[in-house]
Order: sequence, then structure tokens, then C-alpha cells
Amino acid sequence: MNSYDIAVLGGGPGGYVAAIRAAKLGKSVVVIEGSELGGTCLNRGCIPSKTLLHLAEAVETIQKAAVYGIKTGPVEFGWDAILNRQEQVMKTLRGGIEGLLMANKISRIRGWGKAFPSREIEVATGDGVTKVRAEKVILATGSKPFVPPIAGLEGLPYQTSDTIFHMRGFHSR
Repeated sequence: MNSYDIAVLGGGPGGYVAAIRAAKLGKSVVVIEGSELGGTCLNRGCIPSKTLLHLAEAVETIQKAAVYGIKTGPVEFGWDAILNRQEQVMKTLRGGIEGLLMANKISRIRGWGKAFPSREIEVATGDGVTKVRAEKVILATGSKPFVPPIAGLEGLPYQTSDTIFHMRGFHSR
């Protein structure tokens, strides 16, 4: 069983920033994350929405081009291409976080951790269960959307912040 000074459960902004700071203070650190680094902000919130806002600004600029003597035609876009661009932006930023962890000699375990009072952490990975020990544990487990318990909702299509920015098959007019 590997031992660390600090184990961080969660690879979002709270988790990876805390991990980097601890490593800079000379601590041995492991980040345990079962999903993608960057958390809700990078993968399902801030960054996807900012990517779409940038798209909207570009469309507005094109539509106002005539003010500068530039003639354009109707603006068309491909939703799948937009989502692919959005994913590329997120992938690049996740790679940056991964690089920061590596540069600061922070270990990473891909899996879902469960902390115990004994300071042991069991991590469910794709290959089974890994155990680590840490003197200190930082819980930075993030958030997930709340879906209200409305009768019949489970049988209807609905979107949450985890799904809205990744809808495929949507087409412009």
C-alpha cells in the first residue's frame, strides 16, 4: 500500500489546486479522481458555456460585418462540429491540468475513492480496488445536479447541467 502525506479526493478546481499547493510545500500528494480532471467547471459548466458564448460572439461579429463594408451570406453552423470544438478545448485544458500534476510530482489514481477513519482510502478502479494511506485527506468531491422528485419525470426527456452542453443531433435552422 502506497502512503502519502496528503490524498485529495476530487480532481476539480478545488482538488487539483490544493494538490499543487501541497506539493509545492514539499508534501507527497495523490489525486484520486474517477472522472475527468477539471470537475464540473471544465467539463460540464464554465468552459463549455464559454465556448458557446465565444461562438455566439463570432456569429454576431459576422452578422455585423456589413458595417465595415464586408458582405456575408446567411450564417450556418454544424452543431456536431461545434461540440467537437468544445471537446477539443476541454481536452486541451485537462491536458494542462495533467501536466501541472506531473510537473509537481503528484500521483494520480483514476477511480472513485472511499476514505476511512483509519486514513486508508479504497479506490475502485477499472482493475479492481487499490488501497492507499494518507496522513491528511482533502475532500474536494464537487457537485452533481439535483433532479427534483417529480412523478413521471424519469420517463420524460430533460436536461441538466451535466448533459445540456453535450447534446448531439441538435441542428440550427
